[in-house]
Amino acid sequence: MKSPSTSKRELKRIRKLLNRVREASLQSPYLYGPLAALLATALVLLLTPFDPLGESIPEVGQIARRDYRAPHDFSVEVSDPAAEARAREAVARTPRVYRLDPDVSEKQITTLRETFAELRDRCRERERLREQLRREQREELDELMVQLDEARDANTRREIEDEIAAARVRHAEKRDEALQHAQDAFATARSEALARLGPDTRPSSLEALALSCFPETIEKQMVFLLEGVFESDIIGDKAELSTEIERGIDIIRPPHDETVHQGNLQLIIDRSEARRRVTGAAHRLFASRQSAVDRGDVVLEEAILDVLTGLVAPNLRFDHEATREARAKARAGIKTTRQETIRAEQSIIEKGQVVTSEIRNTLEEMQRSRKTPATWRSIAGITMLVVLLLALFHVVGVYQVRMLRRRWRDLVFMGTVLLAMVALLRLNVAVTGGLLRVWDLVPLGAYYFAMPFAAGAMFVRIFVGARAAVVFAVILALFSGVLVHGSTATDFHFGRLTYYTVVLALVSGLLAAVRSSAIRQRSDIIHAGLVVAGFNVLLVLSFVLLEPVVFGTDFVAYLAGGALSGLGSALVVGALAPVFEWAFDYPSSIKLLELGSHNHPLLKRLILEAPGTYHHSFLVSSMVESAAEPIRADPLLARVAALYHDVGKLKNPSYFGENQRGANRHDRLQPTMSALILRTHLRDSVKEVTKMGLGKDICDIVEQHHGTTRIEYFYKKACEAGGDGPPPLESDFRYPGPKPQSREAALVMLADSVEAAVRSMPEKGPERIRGMVSRVVVDKFTDGQLDACDLTLRNLNHIEKVFTHILQGVYHARPTYPVSGRSATPDTPSGRTTRRSQQASPRSRGGDPRTTTGQTKHHLKPESAAARSSLAPSDANAVPKRPNEPAPNPDTPSRRDNPPGKAPRDQDS
Repeated sequence: MKSPSTSKRELKRIRKLLNRVREASLQSPYLYGPLAALLATALVLLLTPFDPLGESIPEVGQIARRDYRAPHDFSVEVSDPAAEARAREAVARTPRVYRLDPDVSEKQITTLRETFAELRDRCRERERLREQLRREQREELDELMVQLDEARDANTRREIEDEIAAARVRHAEKRDEALQHAQDAFATARSEALARLGPDTRPSSLEALALSCFPETIEKQMVFLLEGVFESDIIGDKAELSTEIERGIDIIRPPHDETVHQGNLQLIIDRSEARRRVTGAAHRLFASRQSAVDRGDVVLEEAILDVLTGLVAPNLRFDHEATREARAKARAGIKTTRQETIRAEQSIIEKGQVVTSEIRNTLEEMQRSRKTPATWRSIAGITMLVVLLLALFHVVGVYQVRMLRRRWRDLVFMGTVLLAMVALLRLNVAVTGGLLRVWDLVPLGAYYFAMPFAAGAMFVRIFVGARAAVVFAVILALFSGVLVHGSTATDFHFGRLTYYTVVLALVSGLLAAVRSSAIRQRSDIIHAGLVVAGFNVLLVLSFVLLEPVVFGTDFVAYLAGGALSGLGSALVVGALAPVFEWAFDYPSSIKLLELGSHNHPLLKRLILEAPGTYHHSFLVSSMVESAAEPIRADPLLARVAALYHDVGKLKNPSYFGENQRGANRHDRLQPTMSALILRTHLRDSVKEVTKMGLGKDICDIVEQHHGTTRIEYFYKKACEAGGDGPPPLESDFRYPGPKPQSREAALVMLADSVEAAVRSMPEKGPERIRGMVSRVVVDKFTDGQLDACDLTLRNLNHIEKVFTHILQGVYHARPTYPVSGRSATPDTPSGRTTRRSQQASPRSRGGDPRTTTGQTKHHLKPESAAARSSLAPSDANAVPKRPNEPAPNPDTPSRRDNPPGKAPRDQDS
């Protein structure tokens, strides 16, 4: 049995494998084509009109629960009274059909022959047995009589006479026993024969025939008489032909089943007439010389007549199926209906009326006319529509509106959401059809208005962006119209219901895309759903007022459907958002807010183990958050990524100047080794972010925030150490990249570099800060670090202004206060100012201004939110820079900015 630790390791490996598969499928552009084809195929199947259940229509005799009106023009077959009368007359003229069965005569004659043969055998066997017993008795008695004649002794003669008497008794008993057995066998055969001959045959008739042992001559003459009577058409009861005297009957005669009309019904006899005829023929035969019966043997003649009349049976039977077919054919020859056109909006039946068969037929025809079978034309039309809309979505969304960053993950996600929404709407249509068949109290339009149209736009807005949500809402609204167009709807006019559905889906989606921008916690989803629900109620109310809907149950149902659409969308989003967040590795606003909390374990470690790095990251996060929204970047994502962009420094915090409180460890290392340590912190940051499961978006920003920037300080140090020898490999002193691929990554790069450069300035006047910010941004631009993102010059100008404004607020000048006596800060309740020691600044003593954490305090400008929240130190007492001295390049630090005993701040020191 596996231990719990082993099971946990296996689950961990499986989870890791699933994550790799997911990442590979979302990042590989080669899967885009097959996935797009799969999406188009699935949409075609879902949008193809198919409604196996159909709309519920009342049965004949039921009360209509609502008004039924024609949604469009259609034709229906209605009965024609005059033609119906002609059809009934044609049916009345059609004669009944009878079938002549030749098997009846063969069966009766076979029965006669088998019966005579069996009984004849029994009679002959009885006579043979009687003759055998008589012969055996005679032989035994003759032998005893010879012995008696030869005997001379009186005693011997008496013994022989006694033996003769005993033999006679014995033979008499044996004869009686054998004859009784033969008689029982004959009685059994007679009973079976009577069962075959029928109940009309008397047992005495067979006894009379048995006296003559059922002679073959009599059998042949009886067969002759039966064959003669069966040549006629015999019916069971001629009374059933009383209604057919005028039109006659049709007889199907063998062997070719030819139908022959018989107009003279006198030629057809019934069973009693057939018996009379066979009796007359038998009497004539008995009176002739050819008779096999002795003249005057009345008993035998009656026996023969009794058997003959019992064997007479009808050979003509009524064929119900053939008669029905003949009359149906006669009726089909006369068209009893006519085409009647039902116009659009024409009332078929009003609420409260009883459904008749004709109205039921009209409703069924209306339902059939609404169904559009999945022919090649409909499939081709749906396919073209799907391909055109998907192509329009891709071209407009990716290349024109620039709503996407051409990330395959976004395209796969939006395709998945689109497919899921269309499938959900399709399920709604199918379930609605089934519900209406058993419960039609709620009108069909109310079910359609209750569809969660806004859910798809809310998903896209939360995970992709507002512009993508707008385009998505338009596409989904068009697909919703196609679904409703292919369904059965009779509440409103057919075209208007489709129009109403498209408008409701479009407005709900657009409103959801706008309202979902403020989602920061789970309850905001419900609030957005309530807003959409309220707007939908007003929109549906306008639809209902445009239609002749009575204020009542239907009116309430329509408004409730609009409200359920918004609330249902919120429920769907709330239930599936975590699923999409995990499946597509999206950093939702809720997740980013959780990661941005300072209670996160990684940030707690950063505060305790690398406080300088934490303060730097905090200020960078405030800068990128302020600059993100105007340039259409995600402020929350940029801020959270900036908080974690340097967490790799936790591995060796003392090798970075903002965390160092002693000698510079890089003084004992070669420049290549120092550069390797700086480059390694980027890899360690990615590893920490991945380990903590912060998501691929944050991981990408952390990995890209240095781009391929060259570590100038150690590169120049290596060049100086090399002297006149070959220069060092530049690749050893560049970050591995890649360059920033998104605006958020570019913001973190610029803010990180700008903050480090401004912090290293000896003098931080407003104009110097503005110049340094502009110089850093221009350097990154000219170095090609911003080539992979889509920042414009206008965006860069805005970023410079925001960064300058925040840094000027952080590093603003403030007066020093004397330390003598007790003092208080201006912010204390006493209102007294704090007096500081007149000690020289660390910079004046050759120290690094970056190591002055806790030695200098600054006021923050109230208009700068980033500055108010920052704890980053500044150097208000730094030695002023000479006017002609150029501003330090943060990417090329001088030895004066990095004296022995202080470590550089990676590439920005």
